[in-house]
Order: sequence, then structure tokens, then C-alpha cells
Amino acid sequence: MIKLEIEVERSDLVVFYKFAYWQSPDKSGYRKKTRIQFGLGFALLPFAIFFTGAPFSASMGWNLLFFSSILFVLGYKLADKFAEARAEKGIQELFASGKIQYLVGAMSIELADDVIVWRTLNTETKIHRNGLEKLSQNQKHYFIFHTSMSGYVIPKRSFNSGEELAEFEKWWGVTREPRS
Repeated sequence: MIKLEIEVERSDLVVFYKFAYWQSPDKSGYRKKTRIQFGLGFALLPFAIFFTGAPFSASMGWNLLFFSSILFVLGYKLADKFAEARAEKGIQELFASGKIQYLVGAMSIELADDVIVWRTLNTETKIHRNGLEKLSQNQKHYFIFHTSMSGYVIPKRSFNSGEELAEFEKWWGVTREPRS
């Protein structure tokens, strides 16, 4: 069994929710679809303006196509910024409502072969390993999901030694393997 004492900051939760909402590898299809929709929305702007009654000339068709292409690329690129801003706004609303304040601060976590026990100042949660939806990570955090949008974040800065990190990495690898 691994026992960790961690400190989760507000910024860690922001990273967790942004990851869950937009950056997670299993959201790649959703990201692509959203980017294309956003790009198409931008690309159709010149056509909407044109069809509002502007006079038509022969060169205007090529200009529309050119500007639509540029706007599609712009919209495709801006989709990430808008999605992350929307996620950030949602997170800030959750903080303002007080619904997730208990997820910030000092916590302890016990990781066994079959059960994860997560303790905060006022709560204790036990989750069976088979109840985990996925495990993921980025450069600075580990994410333990028990649903597609909720779970726990473990900042990598929480590990006090290489030995502690190695033990966790071993648990992480075993837990990610399918069980029969």
C-alpha cells in the first residue's frame, strides 16, 4: 500500500478540469469535431455578408473563397482558446458556488491493489480499482478518473523522493493493466 500526503492547489484543479474537458487524449475526436465546426462557422461569415445584398462581381467569388479559407483556419486555431476559456469560466463558477472547495488543500491518499482511499479534512472516499474509468497524466500531474469528468489530481511535485515516485509509478503501471 502506498500512502501519500499531498497538497492540491486551486490551479491543480483548474488543470484537471481543463484536461478532462478538452485536453485528454480520449477527447481527440471531440476536439477535432469542435475545431472543424468552429472553423466552418468562421468560414461562412463572408458568405453570410455577401448574401445580405452586397452587389456581386466576377472576382468576388474568388475573394469569398480566399477569405473563407483564411477564416476557416483562424476559426480552427481559435477553437482551442475558446474551449479552454469556457472550461475556465465553468471552473470559476464551481469555485464561486463553493461546491468544490473541499477538493483544495491538504489531503492523503492510500493506493492499494484494489482500493483507493482519498481523505480530505472532512471526507473519506473509497473507490474500487474496477470503478476507475481511466488514468492519465500530463507533464505536471497524474489524473485518476472515476467518471469522464470527475476524479482526483495528484501533482507530481507531491512526491518527496525518487523512491516514493518509483513506487507510485509501479502502482500506476499495474493499475493501468486490464484485469481478468
